[in-house]
Amino acid sequence: MDKSKIMQEHSRIEKNLDKDFYPPISISKILNKIEEGHWVIPEFQRDFVWNIEKFTLLFDSIFKGYTIGNLLLWKSKENLAYRNVGDKEISENNNSSKELYYILDGQQRLTTIYGVLKGKELYRSKNKKSKPYKIYFDIETNVFLSETQKIEMNNEKITIKKLRETNKLNPFRFIDLSQIFDEKHKFPDKIIEKERKKITEEVPEDLNKEDTIIFIEKKNRILDENKKILEKFTEIIKSYKIHQIVEDSNLDKVVTIFERINTQNVKLDIFDIMVAKTYKTIIYKNDKKTFNLKNAIQKILYRRSYLESEKLDPQISLNYENDSYYNIDTTTTLRLISIIHNRHNLKKSGLQKDHIYELNSQYIQDNLLEFRKLFEQLLKYLSNELNIKSLDVKYTDNKILSFLTYVISSNKYSALSQNNYFESINKWFWNTLIFNRYPGAQLQGIETDMNEFNKGSESFVEQIKNNRNFGIFNKNYEYNQKYLIDAGYNNQNNLYSSLILLLNSLKPVDFNVNSEINLMEYFGAYTKNNKHHIIPFNSDAAKSLRKELGQEKADFLLNNIANIAIISSELNQEIKKKNPDEYFPEFESNKNFEEFLNTHLIDKEMYSLLVNKRNYEGFLLKRTEKILDLIEKNTKIGSEKINLLNKFNDVEENNN
Repeated sequence: MDKSKIMQEHSRIEKNLDKDFYPPISISKILNKIEEGHWVIPEFQRDFVWNIEKFTLLFDSIFKGYTIGNLLLWKSKENLAYRNVGDKEISENNNSSKELYYILDGQQRLTTIYGVLKGKELYRSKNKKSKPYKIYFDIETNVFLSETQKIEMNNEKITIKKLRETNKLNPFRFIDLSQIFDEKHKFPDKIIEKERKKITEEVPEDLNKEDTIIFIEKKNRILDENKKILEKFTEIIKSYKIHQIVEDSNLDKVVTIFERINTQNVKLDIFDIMVAKTYKTIIYKNDKKTFNLKNAIQKILYRRSYLESEKLDPQISLNYENDSYYNIDTTTTLRLISIIHNRHNLKKSGLQKDHIYELNSQYIQDNLLEFRKLFEQLLKYLSNELNIKSLDVKYTDNKILSFLTYVISSNKYSALSQNNYFESINKWFWNTLIFNRYPGAQLQGIETDMNEFNKGSESFVEQIKNNRNFGIFNKNYEYNQKYLIDAGYNNQNNLYSSLILLLNSLKPVDFNVNSEINLMEYFGAYTKNNKHHIIPFNSDAAKSLRKELGQEKADFLLNNIANIAIISSELNQEIKKKNPDEYFPEFESNKNFEEFLNTHLIDKEMYSLLVNKRNYEGFLLKRTEKILDLIEKNTKIGSEKINLLNKFNDVEENNN
């Protein structure tokens, strides 16, 4: 047991109790805090969603003295966008001297309490507009009711709303919670005053003077008793106290706390925080405008080369279809912007959260066109050099995009083609992707590559050799003393995706030369039927392999990257379950058929094994060798020899 940690934690608790102890707070004081604008809801909080049933349950717990949980507040001068309790509209915090308490846990409870007790209109995410919600307490049954809830009176069912509209609502049975804190109403004094005036009007005409006095006194006693009941109920609600926990930690710690206590498992990312931090008034074309980060990111990711100048307005949102945008998530986009912002800063890479938090609204808006241009250059590099024709995180991932963005935004980029930098960047790309040079979320690895890139070509090329994971084989599936690559259709890991991109770099064409191949057909959740098995998985050839090798080994072979070719989904559907010796001959008459096969890493010898000799295992082993040659060609640095099988054995020995 680490006793020192226990002692540190105990000291922390004692320190906090002495310095920042926050006692339970009454509902009366809570309402004041909200009305004064000190307690607010940060923009990244979800909308108010509670329904009327939860309203009544909450007030039932308060009335009975049950705990309704702690409130978690963040005491901060951080300038985050926020909503006032119960509101839909977002406000910006331009008053840095005003100390705000951001509500991290308790929004649903506080909004309910504030809206009902103060008679405020509340915005719920399911409604198009705000509206009031009235709750009543039935003294006879000790039950909280909504105004639309039916109750039984005089052998009929009727709502409280109907009773109120027909002036039949008994104020001494049904307490309107919105009256309790209504200063103009002075609850319950005005009700009592109104009822006292009625007493003289209710005196029967046949009563003598003495009986009249008795009648009035009796009525007044009843009123006094009712007043006492209403006052007691009011005191119960007003004095109810809720425990509050107030944090004054830094932003990252508060985000972690928020995620831990959030009952809906809401995960905050950097983008959520930055939307709130950057919701500010900025200057755009000499006018004051409210900056909206969501609109800005939308425009940066809009992949068409031209964007009308009027659409650059920070308050205008684009209304285009999803396929008009680069498929990069918002947090990654922010990181790329941060990299561009810090590209000349030797002390900051732009990768870290703190670097992203430093981005401001005016800078992002002023540089929208520059960001768009750099994203176009990023796509141009991927397309021209690697045959990746779409800027999409499915093809690379954010770590790869981060480094490429740094390179493209550097001063050296314009001279890359003149000093063989393109070749070194290509080597970096394939080594990093195939050999997993950035395992996990390794920002430090990207920063190291950035630093070495700045030192020059020689230093950068040497850096590429570091941290290469050569263990790409699966020793459980050995054929003829040869290992197969551990990348298959049923186990679409990073290596499988990387090798699909590598095969795609050969610019493969359909066997029938009728369709242009779209890489999108090989990535994503709905592309199962687009992956072409050279030996179709349900063909007779596949069945013979299963009979010869057994189900498990045969299926591993059939689904292995060695059996996958990039062709169009239309051609794949045409081939379906045909054996290779059935469908390949159909295309032999096409001009340059052998060249087309070469774009799929199939040479004459392999074609003969596959079609003429029907040696499927031999074909797949040969194609594995071809893929290994392609890997070496694209990843070797200078004259080095990459014997992957030997490297694999080295990895195995080290692991053992």
